[in-house]
Amino acid sequence: MENSKAKESLSSFLSLETDKKKVVVTHHPLSMNAIAEKYKRYGVANFFFASDMERHVVDKVDLCISGHTHTPHDFTVGNTRFYSNPIGYYGENEQVNTLSLIEI
Repeated sequence: MENSKAKESLSSFLSLETDKKKVVVTHHPLSMNAIAEKYKRYGVANFFFASDMERHVVDKVDLCISGHTHTPHDFTVGNTRFYSNPIGYYGENEQVNTLSLIEI
């Protein structure tokens, strides 16, 4: 039910005509490519950590910012950048950049 509502909201946002940059901020990443290599072996269980929504946002959104995975990612598909800079649990993520700044 909640997933359907989220898809409807995203679809409504994506249909807006604007000359401004579009940014989507979610808890779960909208691309399965956000799953760190060390966790990809868990297969279907990864749907608890990311959503397979990439095809809905690529080239329609400039930037997708997310969290939840506790591992950073920064990659581009088409013209859409997928970014996360999580702290995770205490001492878990040595790669976190507390001064991160993103230009869009």
